Amino acid sequence: MSYLSKESTFDSYLAIDPSFWWDNQIIIKKMDAVKTEALKSKKMYISSAYSHKTWDKFVLNRKPQDLFFAKLQNRSLTSPNLKIQYFEEEDHWTVPAISIYHGLKFIYQDSYAIEKE
Repeated sequence: MSYLSKESTFDSYLAIDPSFWWDNQIIIKKMDAVKTEALKSKKMYISSAYSHKTWDKFVLNRKPQDLFFAKLQNRSLTSPNLKIQYFEEEDHWTVPAISIYHGLKFIYQDSYAIEKE
């Protein structure tokens, strides 16, 4: 994941209902080796589909997302650079469109505030 890389080109990220469970939670394990300083200037928005009616991997997906977010918080990485948002009515297939909207709004919240003034 580019977010965890110190050589990353980007400073803002959208993780839309990410599958942190994949490959035995390799992304979560990689976090332990990443220095907190490398993440402090980056923004991360994570969206999570809350409805599990149409996707049987809901439980498999949700717990690692919460664990990833908790690990970031434990490193004192919090608002305004970090946000997780749960969408109760959305599932893994419907959450991307609404996540892009809310994610970009979060990423550009400082620019948006300047334009409103």
